Amino acid sequence: MKKINIILFLILFSTITVFGQSKKEQIATLNKQVVELQNQISEKNIKITNLSVQNEELKNSINTNKVEVQQLNSKINDLETKIKELNKTINELSEKIYNKTPENNAEWISIEKNQSENKFSLTKKLQVLFKNELIEGDILNEKHDKISVSPISENERFVFCCTFDEDLDWAGFYLCDLEKMTSFKLDIWYPMFWVSWSPLITNVLFATYYEADMTLYNIDLINLKINELDFSDDILKEKDEYSDNPQPLEEMTFELENIKWVDKYNVKIKANITCHSYTVDDCNREIIKHSFIYIYDTKNNKIISKNKIKN
Repeated sequence: MKKINIILFLILFSTITVFGQSKKEQIATLNKQVVELQNQISEKNIKITNLSVQNEELKNSINTNKVEVQQLNSKINDLETKIKELNKTINELSEKIYNKTPENNAEWISIEKNQSENKFSLTKKLQVLFKNELIEGDILNEKHDKISVSPISENERFVFCCTFDEDLDWAGFYLCDLEKMTSFKLDIWYPMFWVSWSPLITNVLFATYYEADMTLYNIDLINLKINELDFSDDILKEKDEYSDNPQPLEEMTFELENIKWVDKYNVKIKANITCHSYTVDDCNREIIKHSFIYIYDTKNNKIISKNKIKN
């Protein structure tokens, strides 16, 4: 019996020992996991701390950017105000330029042989000078006993010269380039009496008048091309049994003093329609039948708009 008890005690002791060792291993394992978790927590805390620092830096950066944005917006507002003021000034200057009344016949000057006026001269040899320098080109091909000079362009580069022979009949019309000191003869056979330079001096309008016919021309000063402003579709005509060309029953004249440049290429023209004194009996040209307001594109040589006004 005593041996049995001893055996049972040994078995129980062994079981307790094994069980104890197993628990120690589990505790050791758990302690190891706890350490690992603590390390992870420490790493997370470090990351949280770093993120908090970054967050503060971002907040500071955002605040700084907000201040800079406010400053930039303030500068933008200031610039917009200045731009509005500049645009207002530009519009005012444009109004002065584009609404300027064209120069009229009164500013043409006449110069006879061996005389000078307004920087132009006509020599004994009947040569035309500007600032004592010879104007060459087509104007040299004819002798002139007298010349008339138009108002000069605002940039002082272009001018028209009308020449007269010894009988004081007009001989030719010339566009003079005072920068190149050359001249170009115009294929125009009626007296010229009015000119208007475009704001940028890219084109010029000029008018001629002969036997009840007033005509407007447009010259491209860059390419030296001449175009007649054609408004003939708005004039009443009738067939002529002796001619293939219909005869005009109306005459169109232009209010030259009211011609206005509305921008650098477009010009506003008022035209009045009367009876034609050469084709209508008892014509009273003082009576205006009706008028037209045209906006004419001098760059493309076409009518942009037309408005008929009844009188």
